[in-house]
Amino acid sequence: MNEEQIAVAKAGAAWSGVGLAKLLSAAGINSWGDFAAMCAAIYSLFLIFDWLRKKWRSRNEADT
Repeated sequence: MNEEQIAVAKAGAAWSGVGLAKLLSAAGINSWGDFAAMCAAIYSLFLIFDWLRKKWRSRNEADT
């Protein structure tokens, strides 16, 4: 990579970060704490859905 390509890559990464920040801000996420809370909530939902799926699957296997 030459210096010009490196500069373009850095500028692209910076502008991608700006776009991501604007997207998160539009969703009401304005700080790292808000982002961490959203990630924790999504992870908790995945764990709950996985637990429910396992419960329903074990119940179906017991019925057969």
